[in-house]
Amino acid sequence: MCNTQSSLTLNETDEAQMSWCSDCQCYSLVYRSSCASFNRAELAQFQRVLDQLTIDKFCYDFLGQPYVILHSSRAYVGFCLSQQDVSALKRLIREALTIHEVYQLIQS
Repeated sequence: MCNTQSSLTLNETDEAQMSWCSDCQCYSLVYRSSCASFNRAELAQFQRVLDQLTIDKFCYDFLGQPYVILHSSRAYVGFCLSQQDVSALKRLIREALTIHEVYQLIQS
C-alpha cells in the first residue's frame, strides 16, 4: 500500500476498497483481509480472469459454499472467492476505473 497522502480512494464498500496512487501509478485493492497492487495492465488482466470465471471453476467446498482459488504469479498466495465475491470485485473494479477516468479528465 502507498502513502495515504498520494492515494485517492476510487471506490469503497463494506468489505473492499480500491484506490489509485499518483506517486507509484498503481491501483491498490483491499478485499476483506487481502491486499493486492496492480499497474494498469495487471489490473486489466485481473479483470479478464474474473470475467472468464465460469460456475465449474468454483470447485472448492468451504462451509457448504463453492469457492474458486485465484493464485498469484508473484508468490504462492491466492484469493479464495465465492461467486458473490467475484461479482462484488468485478463491480468494485469497474466502478473504480470509471471514477479514475473522470478524475483524470477533471485534472487535465
